[in-house]
Amino acid sequence: MNELEQLKKWLIGLVVLSVVVEASAASIFWYLEIWPIEKLRSSYEIVNFIGLRNEALKSLIEILKFLGLAFGGIVVILNTFYSAKRSEAFNKNAETALENTKIALENIKLAELKLNLDIQNLKTTKHEKLSERFIKAVEQLSSEKITICLGGIYSLEKIAEDSESSDYKSTVLEVLSSFVREASIQNPPTETENETALLKKSLHLRVDIQTALRAIGKILDKEIGCELTNINVGGAALKNLDFQTVSFAGANLRQSLFFNVNLRKAKFTGADLQGALFRDVNFNGADISLADFQQSVFVEVDLGDVQMIFTDIRGANLKGSKNLSLRDIKYAIGNQKTSLPSYLLEHKEEIYLSWAKNAEEWEQKLVDADIYRF
Repeated sequence: MNELEQLKKWLIGLVVLSVVVEASAASIFWYLEIWPIEKLRSSYEIVNFIGLRNEALKSLIEILKFLGLAFGGIVVILNTFYSAKRSEAFNKNAETALENTKIALENIKLAELKLNLDIQNLKTTKHEKLSERFIKAVEQLSSEKITICLGGIYSLEKIAEDSESSDYKSTVLEVLSSFVREASIQNPPTETENETALLKKSLHLRVDIQTALRAIGKILDKEIGCELTNINVGGAALKNLDFQTVSFAGANLRQSLFFNVNLRKAKFTGADLQGALFRDVNFNGADISLADFQQSVFVEVDLGDVQMIFTDIRGANLKGSKNLSLRDIKYAIGNQKTSLPSYLLEHKEEIYLSWAKNAEEWEQKLVDADIYRF
């Protein structure tokens, strides 16, 4: 740009110079050619004087034209050169800007690549830390001290919460399920004598097993299943949990409390739930066939579309159940101590007959099974 500024100054100077030169030339010509004629004005006739002066003026005009053309041509040449230089400078600037843009784009690509690498490194680091935490938590589960074991359960729950991978959640659920199954066999619920309660004995579940069950119910979601078959967790208190689609087949859940629990499409085939209390529970679509619900109480419980084939509900209180169909309840085994919901009372005799028939059929199946076994 310094060269262009210099050319610009030359153009301005040349224009000023041309004006000065033409003015000077006009002055000199006036002084040398026209002024002497003016001084001799009285010596010539008016016609001759005017003719001489006009000739002089014409000569002056021709001289000025020549000077103007000369300087004008120089100005045009310099201006053309200046324009060419400026265009060249603009082209260089455009090329420079283009190169800078390319460099900027390359820098953006490099930054994006670095960001992806940083994210990958972060994920790797996070995965490594989760693995370390997982190994430590599993070790804590095997501790004989309840406090250390509880710490391991809480750690596993937090790992499942922090992990974005469903694989980690599935692994944590498998570990906790295995812990509940093995721990409940080694440390079954304890019995306490009740003097005034309806049930003569109440069951109490060890706190670490109870905590593991609660953690499982918190971690579970629709996409991840869980098997809690054959667990011995009588007296469990399950509140505000989600066990939908979970299998409790063959489990001992006697005298357990289910409060605000989702058991939709869960499986309780052959499970023992005698004396259990269900409040605000969703059993919709669940399979409770062959399960024992004797003396259980149902309050605000959805029993829609449940499978109740040979389900033992003798002495159970079903007054608080909802959506229980006549078809489904007729597959169960009950007695006159079974409290029916009000909307099924008009079918009571029909239901009793079905229960009696089912009881006889079930007894026969048990006899046949004993004969076959021996």
